Amino acid sequence: MEEGTEIRIPQPVLELTLGQPVLFPLYSSTVRGEDQPGQLLRLPPSALLPLPPLHTLLRGGKRAGVKRVPVTLAARCTEIGTLELFCESREGNRWRLEFNLREVLQPPGKEAETEDVAGAARLVDVFPEEKIQAAQTLIAQVFASGSSSSASAEAAARPSPAPTPTAQELTRQLEEVLESPRSDWPTTVCRRLWDALEAHAAGRSKSPAHLARWYNLSGFVLRPGFGDPLDRYRVESLWKLIMSAASAGPTSNKAAVGEGGAEYWIMWRRVAGGLNTALQQQLFSRLRPILLPQKGKAFSRPAANEYIEMWRAAAALERLDPRTKEQLAEQLLRDLKKTPLPPYLFWSLTRLGARVLLYGPLNTVVHPESASRWVETLLGFTPPDEQQRHQWLFCLTHLARRSGIRALDLEETLRRRVLETLRQQQAPAAWLRMVEEVATQAREDSSRLFGDSLPIGLRLTRQS
Repeated sequence: MEEGTEIRIPQPVLELTLGQPVLFPLYSSTVRGEDQPGQLLRLPPSALLPLPPLHTLLRGGKRAGVKRVPVTLAARCTEIGTLELFCESREGNRWRLEFNLREVLQPPGKEAETEDVAGAARLVDVFPEEKIQAAQTLIAQVFASGSSSSASAEAAARPSPAPTPTAQELTRQLEEVLESPRSDWPTTVCRRLWDALEAHAAGRSKSPAHLARWYNLSGFVLRPGFGDPLDRYRVESLWKLIMSAASAGPTSNKAAVGEGGAEYWIMWRRVAGGLNTALQQQLFSRLRPILLPQKGKAFSRPAANEYIEMWRAAAALERLDPRTKEQLAEQLLRDLKKTPLPPYLFWSLTRLGARVLLYGPLNTVVHPESASRWVETLLGFTPPDEQQRHQWLFCLTHLARRSGIRALDLEETLRRRVLETLRQQQAPAAWLRMVEEVATQAREDSSRLFGDSLPIGLRLTRQS
């Protein structure tokens, strides 16, 4: 297929299983150019190149259960190199399966470089196309503006499944339309919702409530900023949208959007992993005067909620240089004497001093000598309540965690002291294991370290 073309295959009629995990075997060939769409062939196994199969779960609705429906196929090759395969029922329902052809069609010898091609099965949860389009329509209607593109206007004109919600009601309405709580939205659905949010970004300036909801949803559906082949472009697009609006002057045709607020920094924390080093440094340049104020220089401290999220956003910027991270951590440790403790303290210190980063490169891990000083300070701390005790132990665990790289790990004697403290405090066994040996982190601990739940079908792995 040529990029940008679409093919519909009315025959043969196939049977599609809904409501339970299924597998789609995939094959390719670079020499069988005369085969026609829909043609049934009997070929020896050596005639085709097997590709990684797609493991997926196709939904038929909240109460549909497991059932089989007759479908035909349609396929479209997009301009960016993805193959969209649609299963279409007689009733007009559609399920879209998407494959990244540029990833799976690699030269020989490249298989080991890509996790999926190496054979790791990943279950993709596919929602009915009409539900996704209904959700996109809700977003279009809430954020509709006079500057919407023709495609955006078409989406806004689709029949709405319910009266247009307010900005505050949008998330709940999306959950109802998708028949799924947002914590269960898979990566594929999240990224499709971003398409609608991006198309209607101009409408976020309609009111402070619209702005906050747009920030909140955009960060949520793009989290953690990487993991999907197109995430780099999505996060770059988000950056350009926000920064171009922030820099719009009085003579600009663009509506000036007032940036800031707690939701603004939550959004950047959620997608920080998709920002390259230069963008993370640029973002931190706005945070530095507030979080690391210079003596004698006046600054306006933001509201308490925004200040908390600014700290959390800064700590999530793992590509910052170690010296900057040390400065932030030293400020946090000075706050250890405050009563009550700042709610962001232990989580931020954990991200800044972790021996194993969520996505950052090894050269941005803080030197073990610095981390050792922080651990010594923390070992002398007595948490005032159960919540602080849990956060304190989690922080100690990650600062003393074994990475398997001698240049990053703490000295054995200090790690033993941390282990003894964890045992005395009856820390979870998984935390002790991460300090005792090189161990994989549990999903719930990855979510805790990330500061949010991760989309279904996506797990964090450290990027090179």
